Amino acid sequence: MNINDIYGAYNWKTKENEILATTANVLESYERELFKISGNNVHKLSTNPINGTLSTIWHIPNRFYLIGGGGIYNKINLNETLWKGEHFEITPYYTYRIKGDNFNNIAATGGAGEVVIFNGVRWKSFINYT
Repeated sequence: MNINDIYGAYNWKTKENEILATTANVLESYERELFKISGNNVHKLSTNPINGTLSTIWHIPNRFYLIGGGGIYNKINLNETLWKGEHFEITPYYTYRIKGDNFNNIAATGGAGEVVIFNGVRWKSFINYT
């Protein structure tokens, strides 16, 4: 599978960089993987209950994790068993990239030119402006 996105952020709790990567062969299959890279070790993480492919990841360690592709999903801690979210809950379009600079300033871009912004409380679509 292709590595579609890789993102790292400093984890103040462990005093290390937390590096995560999404993999999938978009438009070829629904296979997907999420990996945590620690030094020379790579650990596979759960993607349950996600059914679609993954193309992006962004996070604040031990506080907020977002992955996207065939939907946008989140969790508070990587040790949680399930990702929360639904395929069409935030946007009906495929999500190609999620990036932010804090919990209340996150942007995601996707199919049909859609941009959605999270302000810490709710997501807003700018599809009619792009």
